[in-house]
Amino acid sequence: VIIVGLPYPKKTGLQEALTAYFREKFGRRGWHYANRVPCLVALAQSAGRLQRSERDRGVIVIMDRRAAGYFRRYLPKDWRADMKATANLEALVRAIREFMAADRAS
Repeated sequence: VIIVGLPYPKKTGLQEALTAYFREKFGRRGWHYANRVPCLVALAQSAGRLQRSERDRGVIVIMDRRAAGYFRRYLPKDWRADMKATANLEALVRAIREFMAADRAS
């Protein structure tokens, strides 16, 4: 699964009103609840398309440097444990090949 950019909600009048509501209700955490939480849900749903059964294996590529930076702490623990960050296409291809080869061997 390749995810291009973090799936934050689109900036619309409705989304801005929702953010304002959550800020009023939860203070500084309001932006988190109105924007980051829906982003994490959408990310998990996208990644979930990869694994439909216990035997399914694959790679999730998130093409957004924020996923390896501050956003990383919000990702599931098992994702963070196996996560590799690179801006180099050859390194990405090599890591995917190594993962697939190791998976076949097990």
